[in-house]
Amino acid sequence: MALYPFAEWRPLAAGDPGSRLAAHDVVCLHTMAGFLTGTEAMFRDKGWAGTESHFGIGGPADLDKDGVIYQWVDTDFQADANLQGNARLISIETSDGGNETTPWSQAQLDAIIALVLWCCREYSIPAELIPDSAQGRRGIGYHRQGIDPWRVTNGEKWSNATGKVCPGQVRITQLIDNIIPRVQQELSGRPTPTPAVLQLWSISPDSGMAGAQVELSGSGFTMATGVAFGPVWADSWSTTGDQHITAIVPEPITSGSVWVTVNSQDATSAAVAFSYDQSPSFPSLSLTSVSPDTTAAGSQVVLSGSGFTSATGVAFGDVPANSWWIDDDTQVTATVPAPLTSGSVWVTVSKVDAATEAVLFTYET
Repeated sequence: MALYPFAEWRPLAAGDPGSRLAAHDVVCLHTMAGFLTGTEAMFRDKGWAGTESHFGIGGPADLDKDGVIYQWVDTDFQADANLQGNARLISIETSDGGNETTPWSQAQLDAIIALVLWCCREYSIPAELIPDSAQGRRGIGYHRQGIDPWRVTNGEKWSNATGKVCPGQVRITQLIDNIIPRVQQELSGRPTPTPAVLQLWSISPDSGMAGAQVELSGSGFTMATGVAFGPVWADSWSTTGDQHITAIVPEPITSGSVWVTVNSQDATSAAVAFSYDQSPSFPSLSLTSVSPDTTAAGSQVVLSGSGFTSATGVAFGDVPANSWWIDDDTQVTATVPAPLTSGSVWVTVSKVDAATEAVLFTYET
């Protein structure tokens, strides 16, 4: 049995998962488009007969599970998250709280680096980015490389969900600029390089109102091209040396906490949390039920919850609903889209920077 020693072993069912891996060629990074517990519940619903990844890593949206690693599948066996690549890929899901633009937190980065390093050592996988999903590639990759329209001609198809953003660009940048270089350093025994690397260590104060001035500490700031508070770019900021940035907190598009990053032309720093001090003007987004919870594609269903006035999308598993509308803050009506597979899927409502916990829905056959 091949288990990562620093993961929590959580097999999805009894017995062996099925086929053994034919080769260990690629460590493939995914994003969950949700939460660690919700993803595990979806995988566990069908056990070894459904879709699953080898590993899952929690994020800040999972509260005390930020950086926690679950192992669902023994890496001697196939997981079913990469379609035509299942026989040769090790898959790692990472929580994003339902927002594909969220960068990996520092705890997630540390967990990913340690896990990828173990995979490279255990299976002699090259610590380099694969250029595409073509069969025979060996190294470190990300799921979107095998998804149309990004998949190259003759590349393996790693998902049937055309246009699925997995992971988002900010995480791809972190993979290239942060994770792979760190893994390479560890494998070679080289010390961390001394030239400036774009890093964000802290923000002070770490809470305040829009319009407040904050100080960011880190390194490599002379190459900075922007400061982002969640999805909102700061209009006013300036560098005061390679390790300090002064920024004016921009108006938020949601209440609560956001992730702050410093960006350059080809890199994004790890994220640091910042909390807006203001009375919440946006209700929390939640989904409590789907009615009916079993029906056929093309039927209308009513979603109940709260915070729906800020909703930007409804998804049935990996398939977004093309027809849906907001009845009021507590109700959305949606037309059930055609499924990618039969059986049950998880329904979520999302907005710009958040997504609800999932509610189970079953396609009627």
